[in-house]
Amino acid sequence: MPIDRDTVLGTPKLPAGVGFNPSFAESAGAEWRLGNMVGSALASEALWARTQGDFYDIDRNYNVFDDIAGYEDHMDRFEGAFNAKAAAAIKADIDREIKDRRISDASGWVGTVLGFGASLIDLPTLIPGGVLARTGGKIGYSAAKSALSVGAAAGVSAAVQEAGLQATQQTRTAEESAWTIGGSVVLGALLGAGAGALMSRS
Repeated sequence: MPIDRDTVLGTPKLPAGVGFNPSFAESAGAEWRLGNMVGSALASEALWARTQGDFYDIDRNYNVFDDIAGYEDHMDRFEGAFNAKAAAAIKADIDREIKDRRISDASGWVGTVLGFGASLIDLPTLIPGGVLARTGGKIGYSAAKSALSVGAAAGVSAAVQEAGLQATQQTRTAEESAWTIGGSVVLGALLGAGAGALMSRS
């Protein structure tokens, strides 16, 4: 039987065109939900269900592992689901995240720019720039010290952001978060060193 590559287990088939040539609005929405802590939280069905207070209600007649056909690859995400409503919220999040990742993958450089922007305007990313401004006068804009300061701040910022994304997404992996944090430290150090070197010459 041929495989329908437009369908992922447990995920509805995408509308025609989506995943291959998404619109700007579709790309922007996907990147906002995938890479921005606020956007991810607002989109999370499971988080919303938790705020309603019945996510953790125990239905003793319900066994979540009898209700996850097609979602076996994400079985660990259902370990805390004790009723059908909670399981449905987790499934909805998985479906949306997989669809958003397909859109992101198909968005090319536009998606890359939008993803960077979504991450850049997130609340935790206010930390790095402020650190350079606050510490610059005290350390004389030393390139090495600026690199260390901004690199460390970028790592902290990325760690806070990734913690938020991990808490509101079902398909985000620990490896993905680790790479993001590591990359932020390196980029922050490079930017800090460059800014420190320029300011020390002025």
